Amino acid sequence: MDESLNFQLLEHRRFSRYPCTGVAEILQSGRHLGHGTVSKISRSGCYIETAQPLPLGTEVQLRLTIADTGLYVGAKVVCT
Repeated sequence: MDESLNFQLLEHRRFSRYPCTGVAEILQSGRHLGHGTVSKISRSGCYIETAQPLPLGTEVQLRLTIADTGLYVGAKVVCT
């Protein structure tokens, strides 16, 4: 990857992302849409690897479990 592009991508984020290991249940209007693996997290986002990525702009609820801690949050797909 071009170094200047890599720098721009890093500058794009407001908060640093940290490596983690966890699972995510993906819901929309109470309906289960899928699940994935969480590998990076920050104050404003996370990276979830899933077999069926959702379209950009999709709003969902996430039930995250990381380090034996559960978290239920609203989210929006901003990158696939």
